[in-house]
Amino acid sequence: MAKFCEKCGAPLKEGAKFCTSCGAKIEQHGQPMAEQEPIQTQPVQQPTQTSRVMSTTPTYPQPKKSKAPLLIGLIIAVVVVIVIAALLMQPGGIMAGGDESKFIGTWEAEVGYDPYVYTYTWVFNSDKTLEWGMDMGGLGSSTAKIGTWKIESGKLAITVDLVGHDLDTGSYDYSFSNSYNILSLEQNNVPYMTLIKQ
Repeated sequence: MAKFCEKCGAPLKEGAKFCTSCGAKIEQHGQPMAEQEPIQTQPVQQPTQTSRVMSTTPTYPQPKKSKAPLLIGLIIAVVVVIVIAALLMQPGGIMAGGDESKFIGTWEAEVGYDPYVYTYTWVFNSDKTLEWGMDMGGLGSSTAKIGTWKIESGKLAITVDLVGHDLDTGSYDYSFSNSYNILSLEQNNVPYMTLIKQ
């Protein structure tokens, strides 16, 4: 029959003086050692990988998210809006003075039939003065200040200071086309003149 260590329950070799498992001294008084059943030990359950990770992972407070990207985006949006507004409001911009800014510049119209074709030149100045000139048959033209202009009640109002001038004082209905490069004038629902921006 097998012999076992009284301390740890490990099997002993015949004639051993010490337990090879726990190192306990084996008593041999001429009496045979008590035979005993080996000690049954329960296997230790190892923690699973998940529980080990969860139990050993420390929790730290989450850092606060920075509001800097949001603030930078807001500043960029405001700057873009300001730049667009400035471009639209500058002289010649879409919103600067309504339609008045679209008139500013030199315009020409050809009137008549061969061989009597006249080229009229209109210059709408930003100070609201109006210059006018006429070239008869390619002889050349120069312009002179003849009056003033303004937009009044949705119409082009022209005041002519020179007596006996071909251009009349009055109000004209107007419309733009071709990206504001063609100006059509009407008076009393009758086409008056079509001008092309130079």
